[in-house]
Amino acid sequence: MLSTMRTIGVFGFYAGLNILAFCLILLWVPETKQRTLEELDYIFAVPSRVFLKYQFTHAIPYWIKRWVLFQRSARLEPLYRFQLEGHLDNGTSTPPGPVVDAGQDKKSAAWSGQPGHRSPAAPPSEKLVATGLEKL
Repeated sequence: MLSTMRTIGVFGFYAGLNILAFCLILLWVPETKQRTLEELDYIFAVPSRVFLKYQFTHAIPYWIKRWVLFQRSARLEPLYRFQLEGHLDNGTSTPPGPVVDAGQDKKSAAWSGQPGHRSPAAPPSEKLVATGLEKL
């Protein structure tokens, strides 16, 4: 490889692979820093389509506004908001779960909020602990 591409070509090839890996990791690998095992179950239960839509519509525009255009007022809306068990502002009780905010489509609306479980036949009164997604 070194003999055919020379030194600059090999370093360029290596840099290209690094840029490709950065893009793939940004788009497909969720942040798991300082999460409990239960929270990780919820994070990895979110469909890839919802996560990719969030990255393209919220995370990347935020990053560009904040770090390229230097707009300090830019705020990133979180994809996951974990609630404390049994505590809501309106006094009702609900189990902890993720809050997913990435628009609603048929597959994401069928997501039940349980790790590894998608159930379109869930009761309509039961709300998904998520902003923008309610069970149909």
